[in-house]
Amino acid sequence: MRLRRKKGYRFADDILATDTIISLIFGIGALVCILIAVIMSLATKGHAGLSAGVLLSAAWIMAITAFLFGCLGFKQVEGGTNSKRVSVTISVIEILLLLILLIL
Repeated sequence: MRLRRKKGYRFADDILATDTIISLIFGIGALVCILIAVIMSLATKGHAGLSAGVLLSAAWIMAITAFLFGCLGFKQVEGGTNSKRVSVTISVIEILLLLILLIL
């Protein structure tokens, strides 16, 4: 389907909202930090030290930021609701995972 723009043709609609993209990037980054910290802790038999703590702190910051950007993404018109739901769901799962790791 061709949509006419002032500067030319446009062949696709906006697939994702910008806040959703930022939320997904932060969410994936937080998940990677959690996985690296857990693998590092398992490899050192629980004596990962400061490096695992720094990674998990960064994961907390990224997960909360991902949640906030995911919630802000619902206010944007462009992008489908499925990607917005996925970004919020990923960040909520990460926050719950971090809470479980904090309790243990």
